Amino acid sequence: MVIRNGNVALQQFSPNNLPKRIDVGGVEYTPTLQNNVILVWVPEAFGEQIINSDSNFVSSCNCGNGAKKPLFFYATDINVSIFETGTLP
Repeated sequence: MVIRNGNVALQQFSPNNLPKRIDVGGVEYTPTLQNNVILVWVPEAFGEQIINSDSNFVSSCNCGNGAKKPLFFYATDINVSIFETGTLP
């Protein structure tokens, strides 16, 4: 988990690289696609709320019985570095 200035980095799963907006506490957050990583920074208190939300699961494929996986998950140091610089730390 990467935390900066009270915000936590959440990475979004998307098989087609389309960022999905999220609304938490009446505030809308828009993830950004950069260097093939979709990332959004949210207040640390909201991070856990998003991760544990029932609506945080999506089908991993367009098939009828695809497995569910988290839409948002805590980003690693490696993925934040790739997002910001395009390279590994």
